[in-house]
Amino acid sequence: MKRYMLLAICSIFIFGACASKDADKEYNKPATYWYNKLISNVADLKLDEADESYISLESEHRNSPLIPNAMIILANGHVDYGQYDLAIYYLEEYAKRFSASEDIDYIEFLKIRAKFLSFKNHLRDQQLLYDTLNSIDDYALNYPNSPYIYSIKTIQSRLYMAKTSFEYEIAELYNRVDKPEAAEYYKSLSSSHNINPSDVNPAKTPWYKKIFE
Repeated sequence: MKRYMLLAICSIFIFGACASKDADKEYNKPATYWYNKLISNVADLKLDEADESYISLESEHRNSPLIPNAMIILANGHVDYGQYDLAIYYLEEYAKRFSASEDIDYIEFLKIRAKFLSFKNHLRDQQLLYDTLNSIDDYALNYPNSPYIYSIKTIQSRLYMAKTSFEYEIAELYNRVDKPEAAEYYKSLSSSHNINPSDVNPAKTPWYKKIFE
């Protein structure tokens, strides 16, 4: 008998806690409520809560005109916090849903900027470097008159410097292992960007990372 009473008491506490937790959840709020809460969360760097506010906004008000701005605010917030993959996710979702938007060149610019800022190591992020340069080529082709084209060109120049440095270092490596043909190939690549490798300041790698490079 005592055993069943103990189980009953435990069940009351468990279901009571769940009910209390559910009571704390918010539902069926106006779109402006979720939008303002999202902005407040981003301002306070509570990005997990901001994501939850967006989910509520999107699920309860899928066609709200506030959603495009909310996605841009979230993307910029995640960039500022160094969460570039999440930023790119929101920007790609924006591009899918609002591809006809007159601001699409701004969205594509933000995507390239997020990729560029996420670039940390020219020896390990080679594919990211190539993908970003390809995205820049597409941007220049699709939005040649965009007000962001000069910022895009600046990013492109810096990535080409990284690419030149990377290819030059590979050439030097092949020289050290006595593979002159491969070395010559990568030297030709590094010189094809009209950037002198000696004019590029090499990236400084902390000593504790150098042993893994």
